[in-house]
Amino acid sequence: MGEKIHFEEIRGIVEEGLKIMYGDIEDIDVTFCVEDKEGWRVNTSFKKRGDFHSRSALFRIDAATGEIKEFKEGLIWTA
Repeated sequence: MGEKIHFEEIRGIVEEGLKIMYGDIEDIDVTFCVEDKEGWRVNTSFKKRGDFHSRSALFRIDAATGEIKEFKEGLIWTA
């Protein structure tokens, strides 16, 4: 098995995923990030260009490959 995805790489994976989904994205913040047995669980706050208010989304990212396994806008992980 290869190297695992580290915390430092999470923001780039999330940013790329949001850009694929929505195009023009700004003000991306990772607000929660924890690794568990099923991969990284990540909450984000972001704005699409022209938005007045931030949106939230959750991600599950495979810790071995960096692949986004789950994405849900408007939801967040809780501890």
